[in-house]
Amino acid sequence: MPTSILTTNTAAPGQIGAAPAALTLHDVVVRYADGTDETGATRWFTALDHVSMQALPGTMTAILGPSGSGKSTLLSVIAGLVVPTSGEVSVAGTRLDRLNENARTALRRDHVGIAFQQPNLLPSLMTTEQLTVMAHLAGASRSEMKQARIRAAELLDLVGLTDQGDRRPHQLSGGQRQRVNIARALMRHPEVLLADEPTSALDHERSRSIIELLTRVTRETGVATLMVTHDTEFADDADDVVHMRDGRIS
Repeated sequence: MPTSILTTNTAAPGQIGAAPAALTLHDVVVRYADGTDETGATRWFTALDHVSMQALPGTMTAILGPSGSGKSTLLSVIAGLVVPTSGEVSVAGTRLDRLNENARTALRRDHVGIAFQQPNLLPSLMTTEQLTVMAHLAGASRSEMKQARIRAAELLDLVGLTDQGDRRPHQLSGGQRQRVNIARALMRHPEVLLADEPTSALDHERSRSIIELLTRVTRETGVATLMVTHDTEFADDADDVVHMRDGRIS
């Protein structure tokens, strides 16, 4: 079974042995200004403290840690939403930290899938349309829209919703809405999938089915999945478990 490598040690960016990494963080630091001290000097809060990690395609990594440990900042850095104070971040072989905002947005759109904690589905759209709406808004041609609908059908089959394509969100269960959320995140064949507490609003049975789905999707699509979770039971399904505290990987 392939495994990701997560370490606080220095590693060659973008490479794990002979296999290219889908994701590499190398000595990443994120600091925010946090007011001033009694002398008027700026105080700094370190959200990520010299974090280095790599993940191979087809692996799932669970990220655990208390509130304020740096989990959300880590996902934001990987998604290109936060630029690190220092260090290197590479997704699909491209250095995110060297890109301007527009280029980071394009890389996030094409190479990073994000399954949000809340599915945030559009109430008026049917399930298939939830997956194809971005192609439509981007002005896709007729042939491109056809390909988007084919891709959507493939993904709905993958997540077990083949017969739910014409349903609207209020006609779906919470677990089904989360499955649509995951399928939508995979529409553009991302190399990296970020899942932020994907089971937080679900009961145990539905949560277990979503974790099993993420595990299977990771294997079958070859995406590198990083899942933030507070549930240590579900973390056992991952190839690696990363514990964060005070901005560090422990």
